[in-house]
Amino acid sequence: MKISVRGPNTKISKKELRFATEYMTGLLLSKRLMKNLYVEIISHPNLPKEGGSEKLADCIWLDEERKPREFRIRLNSARSKRMQLLALAHEIVHVKQWALCEMRSDFKRKADHTIFHVKWKQDYVDAKETHYYDLPWEIEAHGREYGMYARYMGHKLENKIKFHNP
Repeated sequence: MKISVRGPNTKISKKELRFATEYMTGLLLSKRLMKNLYVEIISHPNLPKEGGSEKLADCIWLDEERKPREFRIRLNSARSKRMQLLALAHEIVHVKQWALCEMRSDFKRKADHTIFHVKWKQDYVDAKETHYYDLPWEIEAHGREYGMYARYMGHKLENKIKFHNP
């Protein structure tokens, strides 16, 4: 797995972000698939607001392949280390969803306008008409983020892994 980390972050080191990304991704994906992934982590102190509230993180795929293998995760570095690691776990769930083709974006024409649909497993979901917390991919990401974070922190503690502050 290739991981690039850049941007200013006063709460979590680049070395730990790389380590956490690889560890958390390994909880969800096979080693074979991980070998073919590229994940870029960007710490950003001022992510644009979304829906009037401060955004914790976001994730997009960078390649245009049917099965994407290149991803960018932006983390709000103004937030606490704990919140950044939780947000990282959440976004890694989305990486898994795209890499395994569980989720695909699609635009469909309906009458005079374009509707943003997302193919989730075998169904299409109108993302504009569905509340954020009712979107199946968000239900999974929110449901897994804390467990992934807890396992990561437990792994660090068990193995006495420490990182220096940036």
